[in-house]
Order: sequence, then structure tokens, then C-alpha cells
Amino acid sequence: MKSIIVSTSVVIYIFICTLYNASASHVMLREPVGPVFSSVLNSWEHKGLESPSVLFDGIYKMWYSGTDEHNRRRIGHATSPDGINWTRISNNHCTSHAAGNGCVLDVGNKMSWDADHIYGMSVVADPGAPEKSRYKMWYTGANNASALKKGRWRTGYAFSSDGVIWSKFKGNKCASNSNAGSCVFDTGAPGSWDEIVAAAPSVIIDADASPSERYKMWYEGCIYSDNVPEHICRIGYATSPDGINWTRYKENRCTDFSQGKGCVLDTGKAGSWDDVRLVHPVVIKTEHKYEMWYAGQSSADHKFRIGYALSSDGIQWERYEDNNCHSQPGNRCVFDVDVSGSKSGISDPAMIQINGTRKIWYRATGTTFGLKITTK
Repeated sequence: MKSIIVSTSVVIYIFICTLYNASASHVMLREPVGPVFSSVLNSWEHKGLESPSVLFDGIYKMWYSGTDEHNRRRIGHATSPDGINWTRISNNHCTSHAAGNGCVLDVGNKMSWDADHIYGMSVVADPGAPEKSRYKMWYTGANNASALKKGRWRTGYAFSSDGVIWSKFKGNKCASNSNAGSCVFDTGAPGSWDEIVAAAPSVIIDADASPSERYKMWYEGCIYSDNVPEHICRIGYATSPDGINWTRYKENRCTDFSQGKGCVLDTGKAGSWDDVRLVHPVVIKTEHKYEMWYAGQSSADHKFRIGYALSSDGIQWERYEDNNCHSQPGNRCVFDVDVSGSKSGISDPAMIQINGTRKIWYRATGTTFGLKITTK
């Protein structure tokens, strides 16, 4: 891999897994191979990386979020022939911070809902769309004024012909903020389970679904709680005919917090590895089932790990009984913190499947990398 000057605070690693029956027992073989992508010093992303979203479109294409010295997040883009050796695009399209290559989507103006943070994106390639919107991106946005006041983190939409030059949606579908141009999915009603965060989406285009539900989104929803340092997060679900007008699932399957619509995957049982927060889901559809990887946080050690769930309809999810995370109890934890050596855990999974092989990129704050090969 080409050598670069990097920050050791945040790196992205990769797992490579062979396809397997998810209900079958399996073992993990680990081989340290080093980081595949690292933040660059003295650039728009030098304080860290998060939220990779990866496609295979002839080559591997990754969009990711980087944080600058003012703690603002923007979105960058890189490509790779193998998913391991990455090259940032050679230009910087973010006028608010010109240092460094790779930045493709900038924060909004100072009055907008996404003035300080854009991250947690999901990118899909839609061959059937008009050329100008062949690539579609749903992203998380916020501004410091709202974030510091425990305000709203919403989901916006942008489109592109090449994945490099992006145009934000000009409308506003978020009634809670009149300055929310490009916002398409708002936070929930006061008191609901997703009152303050409706973000970090994973979107698929489901050709088998009805036209009104062609776009399917799973997202991170959160509400503040006096019982935990930050907030409690669960996974929600919504559908759309066009990727812009979204409807939450009409029911709530989260028994620990029944207020509000759309919740489909609840936190784990008390004392389990994911009993506080479920964040950054990534969902794929295979044959007639949906598979989800997500980051979960434990109340015991406050570390993130990556879990797995399976569904026949994208609504009723089942955690499997296996647990590969021996440091914490609970069902279906698949990637433990000891893989990366990260003090805060591992999170933000991004997964694709190609010719019988699944590759998962994830965020970590340590400097150790693991290549995982999963067999039955």
C-alpha cells in the first residue's frame, strides 16, 4: 500500500468473510495486515475518519466522513482496485476547507441544518435513474447550535452523475427546521424513541418491492436519557417511492420504549453487549432475506462492538444465539473489540458482497488491523 503521512487516532480496517449459513456455527481466523485507510495530517479530515460507505462499481468506491481541526465533519471519496489500497480523488470540492484532497460534499451555510456536520452516509448506484442522479446519497446533518443544545440530527439527500460532484436536494421535508434545505427525513415527534436523532441511514433499492416502497431505509434513532451519559439509540425503518418522501413503519416493535413509530430493533437485554445503543446499521438483501450489521454499545464498559441480525421482511429482526464476543454477554455479537485494539471499540460497519465473498470495513481508534476469514 502506498505510504502516506497519517494520524494514528482513527483508521479504517477490513474484514473479509466467505459466505456462510448465518445460523450455522463458525470460527473466526484472524491475521494482522494493517490499516487500509487512515486520516491525513493537516487536512480537512486530519482529526479522524468515520462512517465508510462502499460500493463495487467496476472498482471499489468509498465515501467517508472526515473531521477537521474545528470538529466539523465533511464527506470524502476514494477508490480502490481491491478494497485495500485506496486513492483519494485528486481534488477538493469543499470550499469551506480547501486543505487536502478527497473532499466531495461540504457542510451547508452557517444558518442551515447541516452547517457543521455531514457524515453517516449511505450511497447507492441506481443504473435506472437519470444520468444526473445515478449516484444517490443519504447523509446525516447537524449544526453546532442544535447539537450543543441536545438538538436534532436529521437525514439529508444529495445526488451525482459520477460520485464526485454532488448536488444537494433543494427542498425541505423536515418540518421541525425551516432552514433544512436538502433534509428529507426528520426526527420523531416529541417524546418518541427517535426524538433527537434520525440519522446514519442504510438505504437499498428493492426491485421486488411495491412502487411505494421501492426505497427502504434503516436508520439510527435516539432519545436522551437521564440514566446514561449520552442517549439511548435503536434501529428504525422507513420506506419511500422516490428516496425523498419517506414514511416510517407504522408500528413500534421496541418493547422497552413504545412511543413513536418505526422502531424495529431494540437495545439488548440489560447487561448484554448492546444494551445502551444500536447505531450505524448496514443492511443487504440476499435472496428472500435481509441481513443487518450494526454497532452496539455496552453499559458495562461503554465500548462498541459489531452485531448481526436477520429478517424475512426487514421489519421483524432476530438476533442469532451465537456470540463471538467473549468479553461481553448477549446474542449475536460477531466482531469484538480485541480485534483492533481500540480502547473505545469498533463501529460504523460497511459491507458488500461480491461473488461469494463479503467484505466489511469498520471504524476503529486503534492501530491494529485484523483480516477476518469466516468459515463454517
